[in-house]
Amino acid sequence: MENIVNNIVNHEKETGKKITDRTEKNAMKKLVICSIASIIICIVLLFLTSFIPQSALQKNMEKSADYYSDHQLFDHVTDFMFLSRQDNYADCILTNIIYHIDQSDLLHSVLQAAYYNPEDESVTESFSYAVSHKVNANVDYSRYWHGSMVMLRPLFVLFDITGVRLVLGIVILIMTVWFEILLFKNHYSYFGICYAFGLLMVSIWMCAFCIEYAMPFVIMSVELPPLFLLLTKSFNGFGKMPVQGPELVLWTVLSCAGIVTAFVDFLTAETITFTMAYVLYLIIKERFCQMKSLKEECLCFFKSGMIWFGSYAFMVLLKWMISLVILGKDAFFTALNQAALRMNGDATLGNVIGAETVSDFERISGALWRNIGCIFPFKDEMTLKATFLYVALIGIVVFCIWYLFRKKQESCLGKMLFAVSILPFFRFLVLNNHSYIHFFFTYRALLVGVVVLLYVTGGFLFDFLKKNEK
Repeated sequence: MENIVNNIVNHEKETGKKITDRTEKNAMKKLVICSIASIIICIVLLFLTSFIPQSALQKNMEKSADYYSDHQLFDHVTDFMFLSRQDNYADCILTNIIYHIDQSDLLHSVLQAAYYNPEDESVTESFSYAVSHKVNANVDYSRYWHGSMVMLRPLFVLFDITGVRLVLGIVILIMTVWFEILLFKNHYSYFGICYAFGLLMVSIWMCAFCIEYAMPFVIMSVELPPLFLLLTKSFNGFGKMPVQGPELVLWTVLSCAGIVTAFVDFLTAETITFTMAYVLYLIIKERFCQMKSLKEECLCFFKSGMIWFGSYAFMVLLKWMISLVILGKDAFFTALNQAALRMNGDATLGNVIGAETVSDFERISGALWRNIGCIFPFKDEMTLKATFLYVALIGIVVFCIWYLFRKKQESCLGKMLFAVSILPFFRFLVLNNHSYIHFFFTYRALLVGVVVLLYVTGGFLFDFLKKNEK
């Protein structure tokens, strides 16, 4: 009798394991299918929107050229020049690319993403001349997908550059308000407050003044509300599921986000589409008491990071490989050279051409402190000493709060949030040339650090106040 019972139990275990394995395989297939579908949709939309003729864009392109001519390349919107500096240079090039898409040779034109800019001439002068005269694009910019054209080309039919920027800002605002409503309605109010304050600290409003800055925030603002809804639904039915449902939801969203980020972003604050999504996942997971051991959470973090990064890298490499086949090896090797430059290229004092080249130590350390410094309200000058004093002051306050109000943590949430929050610093170090030169927009990747710092330190205070009330 005992043998019969054991056989039944073993049979049920084997059957259950087979069902679980089969379900996991099906779920992973769905993840791959969603990723492939994302890639196909992106590319198809890129070519479809490229059929919009130049004539439909002409009027607003002329207005945009006038705008660029009347403004500095790196103008600043407020007196706090570092945190509110525009990048009219990048936007002007992107607008130039959009204007020069050639319907008669669409495949080469879209992949090459060329623009008109004779040597020793400013991009604003070149674009202004291009919209007034029939010229051929002469500068290749094929290393990026420039997928933002999917949104921008239709918008330029209706608006000039200021209107297009405003629309993108409004989209981010609407999606952010929706996300905040979801958080408050579902009793995640404190995280909602931290998230809103974090956005203000990285000058989210600048997305309405620069297309380049807006792209990763458009993706993130569209990504977070559905991720929140899917995760809460998945965790609610967690006990009924034979597989790790919430993780698969997360991985599917991260894979699609990585693909779309590589498709539309100009290498600005790309990591926020991973870091903020993962922070949201951890906070929801903690709410449902599903946090596992530190080792298991670190493994999930690593897998999630690899899925996002793998999707991002695959999309970039796909563009390079297609360019290699269609445009030739020069386009491919130019992309590789630019990638190497972003990681270890020389940088000059004040980012001025012809100025003294900074040392490797100054470039690498500057990639960190210059980005951190943009969080603070510097006006005419930003120095290492002043940045260090700001950081030290905040560090002292945070340490005091932790030391006075800390308590034994039952889960590893705090450690995992810390691990996610330091990712931007690794990004700054790996792409140190890029982060040193373009610190005035790459610093927005620190959004996750600001949100986590507020959430954790504020949590200590709230727990202390609740304890005293009792």
